[in-house]
Amino acid sequence: MLPSCRNMTELSSEYLAGKLSWSMRLKFRLHLMMCIHCRRYLRQFQLMLRLTPQISMDEELEEKQIDLIAQKIKQARQ
Repeated sequence: MLPSCRNMTELSSEYLAGKLSWSMRLKFRLHLMMCIHCRRYLRQFQLMLRLTPQISMDEELEEKQIDLIAQKIKQARQ
């Protein structure tokens, strides 16, 4: 059985890190082939990871950092 969209969001980090089993990776890719929403989510998640490598997930984001992230996302879309 293919993972649900909710499962896909939970598995995205593991997928990008190459930590899924081959069978789960196959199911993940099959779901992506059929679901435009999950493809979009994964692209946005990858973009976020590329644009914010210096920010630790444990740190509280300051308003300046949030503004900087928003600016980078806008620039990437252009």
